[in-house]
Amino acid sequence: MLKFICCFLANIFVLISPFFSTETVSNDQELEKVTLGFPFEFVIQDQTYFTPPFPYETGLATPLEHPTTFNPLLLLASLLIANGFVYVAFFIKKLMTSQQ
Repeated sequence: MLKFICCFLANIFVLISPFFSTETVSNDQELEKVTLGFPFEFVIQDQTYFTPPFPYETGLATPLEHPTTFNPLLLLASLLIANGFVYVAFFIKKLMTSQQ
């Protein structure tokens, strides 16, 4: 049960990571493809609507006003890595408790 909860929390962390990740852009061309997410950047957003002073640190803007896409392969890879860390942690815990 604990493994299920940890995997669930790891998946939630990956899915909400674009809301908390930021990217620093230094010109207008970089505003066309702002990539967000963790561990791989799977959300791509066009933020050319903004005219900020550069360098500018930006995060996820509202998808209703800014064209937003996502890369499903990078999302899947991010989810696999997050779940892999959970399974490796439980495997190491099992090895350590079986040796005692």
